This record gives sequence, structure tokens and C-alpha cells, in this order.
Amino acid sequence: MHASAQQLHFSLQSAIRQAQDSSVTAFIATHDYATARYAYDTYLSGTGPQVNLNITPSYNKQTNYSDYDYALESITNMAGISAAVKFSKQIDRWGGRVYAQSKTIWTENLGAMADYGYNRFFSEMPLCVGYEQDLLGWNAYKWEYRIESHHNELARKQLDYKMRQIAEQTAIYYFDYVSAKLYNDIYRQNYLTADTLYKIAGKKFMLTTVTKDELMSLEISRTNALNQQMLAEAQLDNARMSLLSYLHIEDKGQTLVLDDASIPTSLIIDTETALEMAHKNNPSTMQLDESVLEAERDLDQARRQSGLQIGMDVSLGLQNINQNFVKTFEPCHYAQAEVTFSVPLYDSHLARNRRLKSESALKAAQYAVKEQQRQIDEEVRTVLNLIRVQQRNIPNALRNVELANEAFELVSKRYADGLSDMNTYQLMLSRKDDANQIYISLLNNFWTNYYKLTRLTMYDFLK
Repeated sequence: MHASAQQLHFSLQSAIRQAQDSSVTAFIATHDYATARYAYDTYLSGTGPQVNLNITPSYNKQTNYSDYDYALESITNMAGISAAVKFSKQIDRWGGRVYAQSKTIWTENLGAMADYGYNRFFSEMPLCVGYEQDLLGWNAYKWEYRIESHHNELARKQLDYKMRQIAEQTAIYYFDYVSAKLYNDIYRQNYLTADTLYKIAGKKFMLTTVTKDELMSLEISRTNALNQQMLAEAQLDNARMSLLSYLHIEDKGQTLVLDDASIPTSLIIDTETALEMAHKNNPSTMQLDESVLEAERDLDQARRQSGLQIGMDVSLGLQNINQNFVKTFEPCHYAQAEVTFSVPLYDSHLARNRRLKSESALKAAQYAVKEQQRQIDEEVRTVLNLIRVQQRNIPNALRNVELANEAFELVSKRYADGLSDMNTYQLMLSRKDDANQIYISLLNNFWTNYYKLTRLTMYDFLK
């Protein structure tokens, strides 16, 4: 795109680039992708190393009574504070979590035990490392990793898809303007020709070489041509405003100069290649694949949570308790291993119903993918057939435009010289307009269908 005075010069490709860079639709698509990308980054941050400092002040006072022959009162009155630094890292592919921590606890005894010298205790854990994971049962981390990675790739494809939608819509606005410009040129020329012939006929009528009904017929043709020209000018201005608005360019009354993009008749698009690209790239199918993946996750969860579940938590480190803070750092090894078994005994058929529900949801998602692929295949084949017909027809349509324009020009001159009748003139005018309309329609429909095909397949066959 470049501007000159009050003119804006566009090619189809430069208009598409402008729309993909500056249109409101492009801004929305870009920010939608950014939101999805930040969501994935948030997930990655959550699976990355985490270091937290936790400080917990506490106070506990409790009075207990024991009823024997006499009442024995026991009072617990303690205050304390604990501080812990904990490192943790999620292991996505295994589905576990490794952790390490250092912890200090300071306890002050404010009750009766303080009178016996037990007024202060320190608990120190200089280092503890461990690993926890479910061995049997459902592992959420593995599924979360698969689904989030798939969702991130889907977001990238959806951005590309929306950009191709913008290209398709730009092509529609672009050729709406090209069509309106061509129609405006045609009807302006028709009016000039009709006006010239009417003026010539008016002079001949004075010489009685033209009948009154012929003169009236030419006046009607002149008026019709003027009305068509005025309507074409209004449609051209509307098309100009629509294109500028979509490209997010301020309307200052600029005149648009657009390249008349020709149809590449040598372009050959293989049907199987187009279908393969649509299956591989189209985010509509990919989005349904994500539904299948989520349904598989739910089914796996329902199956695994209905049986025996085993989890483990193993940790090694150093730990000591003493009234002297320095002595708490004396070596005192600490080891702990926990294995948790969970066996469902009776659940009122909860697990079975969850499994049946998940199996039905998975089948529905799988059939939805097949149906979506069928619809895309049908749409790709239909668009390809239209493109091929338009490619075959465009040379003939262009040749007809040249012949019809030339024939109309000859008939107009012959009629002005009195060598042709009104019926022949009207017939050639109609044929000229029909030939131009067919050519414009072919040009418009080809590029609209081509960019629709690039959206369906996410592939630009020209490039």
C-alpha cells in the first residue's frame, strides 16, 4: 500500500497485510492468542521450581481435667513460631513431585512446665529432601501436561486460522470494490454512449431521418443509463467505505486504486493434498481432538479411581530437638517413607456410573471428530470444484468481454451513421453488460473461494 495525494494504492496482498496488522478483528485475535499463551506460561510456571518461605506464629492454651477422688488440673500454655523454606518441582512425565525444605521451630512454654526448666525448645530441620507420587491410581500431572501442551498448539493454530479468515474477508471487501469500480466504469460509459446517440438522434429527428418512437426509445435508454450510473456510484462509495473501515484506515474521502488481480489459470491443486492439509492443520478438528483427549482423561480417572490406589512419599534429612539452639544442628538423621493404600469397599455404584458417563462422552467426542472431518472434506471438495470451473471459464469470459466491448463500439458507430437499427444496438448493449458481469463475478468468486480454501486447509497453494 502507498498513498499519493488523496489516493490509496492497494494490491490484494497489501490489503490483506494491512487488515492482518491493523484491523480490529486482528487485534482481537492477537489478544485472544496472547491470553491463551499466558495461560500456558502460567501452567509452565506452576510446574517449574517453586521456592516459598512460610512463617507461622502460634499460641495454644488448653485446660484438661481428670475426675478421680480429687480433681487434677492440667494446663497447657505455649507460644511459638515456625519458619520454613521449601523448594518443590513437579515432574510432569512421571506425575510426581520432588521437594526439599529447611525448617526451624521455636517454642516457649508459658505454663507450669516452665517452672521445672522446660521453658523453651528448638526444633531444627536443616535439610530434608523427598519425592511423592501416586503408584497406582489416577495421575493428574501426566494428563495435565498432555492437555495443556495440546491447548497451546491449538491456540497457535487458531490465531493462524483467524488471520486466514481476515484474508478471506479482506478479499471479499477488496473484490466488492473492484466489482463496484468495474460496474461504475461500465455504466458511466453506457451513459456517455446513450447520451451521444440521443443527441445525434435529436438532430436526425429534426431532419425526419429518425422516427419519434426511436427518439423516445433512445431517451428512455439514456435515462436508464443515468440511473444505473448514479446507483453504481453510490455502490462504489459504499464499497470504498466498507474496505477502509475493515482495514482500520480513517476515511478522508480518498480514492482507492486497486490492482485487478488476474486468476492464475496454471495453478493446480491436488484434491488429496488439500484434504490432507485440512485434516492436519484445521483447528476445528484439532479443537474436537482436544475434546477427545479430555474425555479420555475423564475415563482414565473414572477407571483408576474405582480400584486399588497406592501412593508413596519418601524423604531423607536431618532433624533434632533441643533446648539449646546450637545443639539442634548436631547430626541426627531423619528418614521417613509412607505408602498409602486406598481400597473402595462400597460406593453406591458411584464409580460404575462415572465410568459409564465417561465412556459415553468419549464416544460422542470421537463421532463428533469424524463428523467434523466429513464436513470439512465436503467443503474442501466443493470449493475446489468451484475454483477449477472458474479457472477453466475465465479465459473464455475475458475473451467474451473483449469481443462484446468491440462489437458494441462498432454497433454504436453504425447506429450513429444510420447503418444499424435500434434492436441491434440494444441487443449488443445487453450482451456487453452480461459479458462484463460474468467476468467480474468469476474474478470475485475465484479469489473468495481461493482464500476460503486457504482457511480450510491452513495452506497457501500459490506460495
